[in-house]
Amino acid sequence: MGIAGVIRVGGEAPDRTRGAGRRNADFRGTEPARSSRPRERGGACAAMRRIAGLCAVVGSLLAGFAPPRASAAVHALRPGATIASLGVEIKPGDEIVLEPGRHGPIEIDGLRGERGRPIVIRGSNPNVPAAIAGEEFGILVRGGSHLLVKDVIVIGGSRAAVIVEPAPATESAGGAPTEHLTLRRVAVGRTGAEGVAMALRGARDVSIEQCRTDRAGAASIVLDHCADVRILDAALVGGADPAQPTGIVIGGGSRKVLIAGLRVQGGIETGIAVGVPLPKMAPAPDATAKPTTDPAAEATTGSGAAASPVAPAPGDAAAPTSGDSVPARRGDADPLSGAEAPPNGSLGAAPPPQDFAAADVTIEQSVLRRCGPSISIGSVDGLVITRSTFAAPRGSFLLFPALPGSARPARGVLLAENLFVWLPNEIRRLAEMAPERDLAGVSLGRNLWWSEELSHVGDALGPFPGRESAAQTTTIDPKLGDFDLATNPEAAGFGAGN
Repeated sequence: MGIAGVIRVGGEAPDRTRGAGRRNADFRGTEPARSSRPRERGGACAAMRRIAGLCAVVGSLLAGFAPPRASAAVHALRPGATIASLGVEIKPGDEIVLEPGRHGPIEIDGLRGERGRPIVIRGSNPNVPAAIAGEEFGILVRGGSHLLVKDVIVIGGSRAAVIVEPAPATESAGGAPTEHLTLRRVAVGRTGAEGVAMALRGARDVSIEQCRTDRAGAASIVLDHCADVRILDAALVGGADPAQPTGIVIGGGSRKVLIAGLRVQGGIETGIAVGVPLPKMAPAPDATAKPTTDPAAEATTGSGAAASPVAPAPGDAAAPTSGDSVPARRGDADPLSGAEAPPNGSLGAAPPPQDFAAADVTIEQSVLRRCGPSISIGSVDGLVITRSTFAAPRGSFLLFPALPGSARPARGVLLAENLFVWLPNEIRRLAEMAPERDLAGVSLGRNLWWSEELSHVGDALGPFPGRESAAQTTTIDPKLGDFDLATNPEAAGFGAGN
C-alpha cells in the first residue's frame, strides 16, 4: 500500500473523555412557619418568570456592547507560493489551504492562533493529500502557537522533512518555543541519507496523530528538549538495504512523552530509543538555521549515533509561560556528551530532569516488529512500557547501551502486560547491555514471553531483564493473528489490543 493510501486510513480520533454524573445533594431544613395570609396560586412561578425575563432583557442589552467576533478566513495557497506571499494577516481560526499540485517548502513562521481557534494549514482534499517537495526541509514550523497541520505528504528533505523549532534568538533573549501544535495525517517519504522525517526541538504540547514515515535517513521522529508530546497511531516503515537506524528518538532532556498505537513495520534497526544521544543530522546550509547537533562537540556511543550538545543541563530554569522568550544563557554540560549547550537560549521549552536525558515516558498499545533491538533504554527517569507487542526482533528485545558523560542510568522503568514473541534461533539474548550497565532501575510486572525454544534453551538467552514483581508467563502460545494481535484467549491481558 502506498503512502497516499495509508494516510487515508482512519478518521478523526474519537473523544475518549468521559463525563461523570453528579448526584444532587438532598438538603433538608426546618419547615418555615406558615403565614396567616393565604398563598397566591402560582405566585412563586410567576416571580421566577419575571426574573428570567428581566435577565434576558439585560443580557440582550449587554450583548449589543460586546465586540463582534471576527469570522475565520480561508486563504488558498497556489503551488510554488509561500505563506508570506499571500500578503494578508493570518488570524486565529484562519485556514491556509494548499491547492492541488506540487508545492515547494512551506514556512510557518510565527503564526499564532488561539485556544479553540487554531490556525489550520491543510490540503484541499483529505482523500488526496497535498504534495510538498522537500529541499532542506518540506515544512518548517518556527515559534508558532495553536497550529494544526494536516492532510499533506512531504517527499524528501536533506535535514528533515518536517522541522519544528523555536523562533530565532536575539542578542538579549532566546526565541519563543513552538507550542500547542498538532500534526495530523502528515506523511513523509524518503528523506536525505542523514535526514529525519520529523525533527522537533524545544517544542511543547505537541500531538503527532495518524502520521506515517517511510524510509527516513536517520530516524522517523526525533524529540530534542521537548515537553508534553503525544505520538498517537503513527506508522513507521524503514528500508531493506540499508535499514533505517532508528524509529523514534527521545533525548536532549525531553519529558512527558506518550507513545500510543504505534506500529513499526520492519526495516528499522532500533524501534524506540529513550534517553540516548540524538542522531546526527545533515548540517544547515547557513548559520541562521541551527543544526540539532554541533559537529565540533559530537560524541558517539557503541551504536555510532552522534551525541547532541543541546541536552539541557541540571538547574536550568522552569518552562516559560506561553509567549515568553527564554533568556539567552550558556548551558551547563550535556549529561550524555559532556558538550556545552549552545548559548542561543532557544531550548527552554522543557525543564530538564536532573542528569537524565529523558523523563516521564510512556509506551502503550504499540506493536514493534523486526527491530533489533525493539527498545534502547539509556538515561531516563521514569519509563513505562505496557500492553505492547514485540515480535520477531533482531538480536534482542531490549538494549541498555553505554552512557557517555555524566548521564545517570535509567531508573523507574516498568515493563508490564507486554507480549514478547520470537522464533527459535532468532535472538541472542532477551536483553543486551553494556558491561557497566545493570538492571537495578528496571522492574517487571506480569508479561508473556513465548517461543517454541523456551522449553529447552535454559539460561542461554539470559535472565528476564529486571526485578520481577510478578511472575513471568512462558507457557502460553499467543497465536498472533492479523496486526500481530494475540488470538489465543489464554493470552488475554497481554500485548497490544488488550
